[in-house]
Amino acid sequence: MPSIGILRSIATTRARALLLALSCLAVPRHPAAAQPAVPSRDAEPVTAAMARATFDSAWRRIGATYYDTTMRGVDWDAVRAELLPRAEAARTLGALRATLRELATRLGDSHFGLLAVEDTAPAVPADEAPAAPGAGAPGDVGAVLRVLDGALVVVRTEPGAPAERAGLVPGWRVEAVGGVDVAGELRDAAALDGEARRRAELGALMHAEHLLTGDSGRAARVRARDRDGRVLSLAIPRRRAPGLAVTFGNLGTVMARLAAERVRLPDGGCAGIIGFDLWMLPLRPQIDSAIDALRDCRGLVLDLRGNRGGVAGMSMAVASWLVHERTELGVLRARGIAQRFVAEPRRVTDAGAPTAPYDGPVALLVDEHSASTTEFFAAALQESGRVRVFGARTAGQALPAAALRLPTGDVLVHAVGDFTTPRGARVEGRGVTPDVPVPLRLADVLAGRDAAREAALAWIAGAPTPR
Repeated sequence: MPSIGILRSIATTRARALLLALSCLAVPRHPAAAQPAVPSRDAEPVTAAMARATFDSAWRRIGATYYDTTMRGVDWDAVRAELLPRAEAARTLGALRATLRELATRLGDSHFGLLAVEDTAPAVPADEAPAAPGAGAPGDVGAVLRVLDGALVVVRTEPGAPAERAGLVPGWRVEAVGGVDVAGELRDAAALDGEARRRAELGALMHAEHLLTGDSGRAARVRARDRDGRVLSLAIPRRRAPGLAVTFGNLGTVMARLAAERVRLPDGGCAGIIGFDLWMLPLRPQIDSAIDALRDCRGLVLDLRGNRGGVAGMSMAVASWLVHERTELGVLRARGIAQRFVAEPRRVTDAGAPTAPYDGPVALLVDEHSASTTEFFAAALQESGRVRVFGARTAGQALPAAALRLPTGDVLVHAVGDFTTPRGARVEGRGVTPDVPVPLRLADVLAGRDAAREAALAWIAGAPTPR
């Protein structure tokens, strides 16, 4: 029989492995709370017994796994005494959900939220156009949205994608998708201050993006305001979403996507640009191949704008391509566990062939919607001096989280760890401040200009040639 010491060692090893694989994926505090993407179950009746079991499941899980054993000074028993009667008095699922969402705010951290079971399914609002024959695969419309000046603005449409073909133009403001008033969510966010406003804006953006996804072949109905202020209604058929479908535990299936290109510099040299939208393990071979294919370029640009995180441990694998000596990336702390993230220089490929880290300068592009794993990757490499960061301050939502399926079928997302850089700086609530601030401006969107990318390429063009 294994000794107690061996059993403890196995348990600790498993816990550390779990911490590495945890979701560091930003979720809004109240994801899609106001209006669900598919027909709502809010009106369904719930019994007092179901309400109590669901509330206590969430309350116990948070209390047992939150990284700070003092619960940040919050009396967790008093929280239960206050909110449990409200949960038991709920007669509908919607009322119970409201209480659970209140519970999720009490510790003040990001990475707490309640995902209604209908919000983890593809969006099919009731007034959408019917699906075309053969529909069913995950789909999107090929448009990139951002929050600018309190509005949800189209900043880019992919060439040939449904959004472009339907006439959606960069600079237009999206006001509703599938009958859901996303502009109203941003008006609500504008009434908040500081980090609360930033989180609410990110939540509204994520809700709109969710509404735009759904079954390929089924049209999303979008109400938008053009550059002259006219309101237009568009039916945009979804295409089959590009990328790799990745099932991410109780958070459901997401599409992970990478794009790489070689850009010519004014002196005839080149810069490589690699962008990916999630830190998901199936993308790792593509990232490896992209870096290897672009290693002859003078510099690399990693475009992590809008990348809201993913698998925490993947940050070490990517950093290993960029560092030339053992480099501390920071510490993830969970209850009873401190996991150091370290990047070792890449010397061999997964197939065992000799290789070497990339030698040239590296620029990182980030924005207000870069979060979680993206943030501590950027913070660590910025602190080490290996990269130069361009763009806007990141989301400040950098906590490992887990997801619990509740008795009602909804999913509780809850923070279980905290991250600090090698020098002890905390990223949660602060974000990463760029070395070169280049905020996204509406004037640049209207002009079709990517100012942050241009600034990064200019820096690489003037940077010393690799050794």
